[in-house]
Amino acid sequence: MKIILNRLYVYAILALIAVLQNTLHESMHYLTARMFGEEILEFRLLTNGWLTSQVIYTTPMEQRTGYYWLLIAWLPVIVTTLIGFVVYANRSRLITRWAPLNLGIWYVGALFMTIDPLYFGVLSWFMERSDVNAAEILGWSPVPFQVVALLVSIFAAKLVFGWRQEAQVDLHRYRISNMETYPNK
Repeated sequence: MKIILNRLYVYAILALIAVLQNTLHESMHYLTARMFGEEILEFRLLTNGWLTSQVIYTTPMEQRTGYYWLLIAWLPVIVTTLIGFVVYANRSRLITRWAPLNLGIWYVGALFMTIDPLYFGVLSWFMERSDVNAAEILGWSPVPFQVVALLVSIFAAKLVFGWRQEAQVDLHRYRISNMETYPNK
């Protein structure tokens, strides 16, 4: 039972941070669209089957024109990814004496740095209508942006794995006292 509770501690924090990242990302789509006067048909929160959200605009994809659609599509990606890099860069200042908060900080850095670049750099190759395809509104190919995002995701993954190794050296800061992850060792 203790092992299950320990796992719930880890996964509950992970789930909260993932929902936070997703909600912030989609809220930025919403706010950016409204800033440019674009009407929103629907804001779907955690409803598409993958527990992710979606902003549905009134303007159909085929009728979208103008540079501001790039901002609507890409600003959330840039901001959430930068939040992850800022958290990573300030990790030594952010770590506290409270393990759950430290684990949450690690998840914020890791998820914010990697989720959107992975979506842009990997998943978008397999999706017909993704945010990266907003480049086509201006007649640009999304491929260079997908390649850049892939490189960013590789770099971010390298940082996350390095941070994980740092955390393992100082594990007491991320784990509740006496928490046994592997009781047989």
